[in-house]
Amino acid sequence: MVLDGYPDGATVHGIDSPEAKELRRLAVFMGELQIVERWLSLIPSDAPQDTSDQTFVFAGLADAALLAFCRCFDLNHALRPLKKKMLSLEQRDELERLQSIRNKLVAHDDQLFNGVFSLIVRSADLTAIEAVSLNLLTPFVALPELKALRALTQFVLEWVKQEHWRVASEIVQAFDAMPAAYRAAAPPFTINVQSKDHFAPKKERRRQK
Repeated sequence: MVLDGYPDGATVHGIDSPEAKELRRLAVFMGELQIVERWLSLIPSDAPQDTSDQTFVFAGLADAALLAFCRCFDLNHALRPLKKKMLSLEQRDELERLQSIRNKLVAHDDQLFNGVFSLIVRSADLTAIEAVSLNLLTPFVALPELKALRALTQFVLEWVKQEHWRVASEIVQAFDAMPAAYRAAAPPFTINVQSKDHFAPKKERRRQK
């Protein structure tokens, strides 16, 4: 591992403590929010609402950003989710609205059925010409709440960065307070790469008759 920006002789060592686990947790959210911020930065404030390829790209980025941001606050997150207490009452209302939009517009596709209509085109002599469907879908990128997502993302990301720095500083202080023998015996940092397929579907166990 190359340590760029550190003094000669610096080495990397793994740490395991409650603070180390919290640092890893915050790092996950920080990385996620940085991606969200980047996605949002690629969407212009006056994104076009036509049928060009660029319009669909902006819509996809907005949906992905909304999903990823809201996931940080989901109670069923694999890690302990971020708490709303960092937010003001107004910001909490905005978050709840974004979560509702996520649920109804993007994640669960409620509007995919509610916004579709079956119609009949009738001629002057009252006979059917054609049966058609009308699809009235509203992409998230076209809603004013996109602006709220931009502001909340910047606020929450800055909060996570500050918390990450605070926890990292506590770890440094705790390490330096340890005896020199303990610090010298710190194990080197290693990564164990597992060859198994982490994305394979789980096989149900067959009941024995």
